[in-house]
Amino acid sequence: MSDSDSEEVKFSLKVVINKEKNKVLFAEVDSSFADVLLSFLTLPLGTIVRLLAKHFAHQSPTIGSLNTLYQGLANLESSHFCTDTGKQILLNARNSLAPLCKKLKLNLDDSEPTKYFACSLNFVAMNRPHFICDIMDLLKGSLVSKTPLSDLIFHKRQMVSATTISPLPRTGEGATSQKIIVNAMIRKSTNKVLLVQADADFINFLFSLLVIPLGTVVHLSGVNTCIGSVDNLYSSITNLECGKYLKTEDLKSILLKPQLPPEYLSKNHIFSHTEDITLVMPYSVSKVSFVDDNGILGYVKGPATFMVTDDLVITPFSAFSSLSLIKKLKIPVSDVEEFQFEVGMNEALNILKASLMSTSALTDGLKPISKIRVKQEK
Repeated sequence: MSDSDSEEVKFSLKVVINKEKNKVLFAEVDSSFADVLLSFLTLPLGTIVRLLAKHFAHQSPTIGSLNTLYQGLANLESSHFCTDTGKQILLNARNSLAPLCKKLKLNLDDSEPTKYFACSLNFVAMNRPHFICDIMDLLKGSLVSKTPLSDLIFHKRQMVSATTISPLPRTGEGATSQKIIVNAMIRKSTNKVLLVQADADFINFLFSLLVIPLGTVVHLSGVNTCIGSVDNLYSSITNLECGKYLKTEDLKSILLKPQLPPEYLSKNHIFSHTEDITLVMPYSVSKVSFVDDNGILGYVKGPATFMVTDDLVITPFSAFSSLSLIKKLKIPVSDVEEFQFEVGMNEALNILKASLMSTSALTDGLKPISKIRVKQEK
C-alpha cells in the first residue's frame, strides 16, 4: 500500500449528549461528513455485506439473509453464470453514483484503494474532550441500531433489534405483469419454508437483490424498512433545502431514488417495469453485459434448476441435496409437503424487506401466501 493510500482521513464533530441517559442528542457536522453519511444510501446491498465482512471479519454483523445470499453467490461455480465475468460483477456490484462518491472526502466503496479513516469528536457537556471513532462503525450501526451515535460513543453493544416484519402494502395491479413460479417444501407444523426449487428466473431475482442500492430499498418499501436508523437517514433528505443544504433538485432526487445501471437487470426481472430502478445513466460508465452466447439476458444460465434455503443459500438442485437438508433439520417426512406459488411484485418486495431483517427470508417474505394456504386447508 502506498503512502497516499494509507493517508488517514479525519472528520471533526461536535456532539451534545444527555449525561444522565448516556445518549447523544445531536451532532454538529460539516458537509464532508454529511456527504459520507448520505453516501450509505447509494451503496448496493452486496457492497455493504462485503465492506462489513472485510472490515469486521468474524465480528461482522448478520444483515438478515444477505450474508448467506452473498456467500452462496461466492460459492456457486462460475460455470452456472451466463458470462465468465458475471459472477465477479455481482460480487463487486457497481455503484451507479460512483462518479459522485469518488469526489467525497471519504469513499467507502472498496473498489477503490482502501484508506484509513477516523472521526475526531469534540464533546459538549462531557468531560472527555476527544473521541476517535471508525466511520465503518456508523455504517454498521445504521443497519442494526436505532441509536448508532450513542452506541458508538458509549461503547454500547450493537445488535440487530427484534422487529416484527409486516408485509408491505400491495401495489397497484398494473405495477408489473411478471410472475415467477416456484415449488416449495414447507413444514406443515410450523408453516416454515424449508427450501424452494426454482429455475433461473427466480435465482436472477434473488441475486439482483445484492446490486440494489440501500436507498432504493427504502424508497420501494415506502420508508418502512424498520432497519436500524436507515429510514431516518433517508427521511432527512426530504427535509434538506436545495440550494442551501443540497446542491440541486436533481441531486436530491438521485439520493432519494438511487438507481441501478440498466445493464444489471435481467430481462425478466420482477422490478424491470419500475421506473425508479430502470434508468438511463446520467454519467458516462462502462457497460456491463449479462448476455450469454445464445442471446439470453440474465445472471445464471438456463434452463437449470436450483435449490434455495430459507436463508437464501443458493445451490444447484438435486433430489439428494433436498432430502439431505430435511434429514439434517431432523424433520419427519410426514411433516413436509410441497406447495407451488407465484412471486410477483408484492411478493418480491416482501422478500426484499425480509432479506434485510430475517434469516428466514422466504418464510417471512411469503407469510401472506402461507396464511392463505393454511386458511384454504381449513
